[in-house]
Amino acid sequence: MRATTTPGPTMMHQILPSMRWPYRLIQCVATIYLIVLTLFLVHPDAFSLFGAGAKAAEAGVDATVHGLLQHFSAYFLLGTLLRWAFVGARVSTRTVLIFLVLHGATTETIQAFVPNRTADWRDLLANISGVVASVAVYALCRRWTESPPRIRPEVEHA
Repeated sequence: MRATTTPGPTMMHQILPSMRWPYRLIQCVATIYLIVLTLFLVHPDAFSLFGAGAKAAEAGVDATVHGLLQHFSAYFLLGTLLRWAFVGARVSTRTVLIFLVLHGATTETIQAFVPNRTADWRDLLANISGVVASVAVYALCRRWTESPPRIRPEVEHA
């Protein structure tokens, strides 16, 4: 009997290049989200982009907790999108983590120079926490969904 291995995720991309289109779609969505989030974070009055209703709705909630949840959620989603967008590429999780931490630090620094915005270390901590949480969820999902190649004995027909 001769043992064969079933193709893993990387081998599958070599076998079927047409399966790469979902990753291209996720890369486009991640890029658009990164641009929109960056513009939203450096805009002097970001809630005016959504009209007066958003600002009025935020006034009724504790601004500190609400703002931290917004930063955490935004960077969690961005980290998730970017990590899944580059599954088939040779972009490591460490690279995505470093890029997003630098992005969060840069936007917080820029906010110090934008009228009506302030740079806050708690926002930066929420950004980093969202990125780390998304990378951790990604690692757990990959661990649960990836299994080592199964070795199946080939059946000889008589």
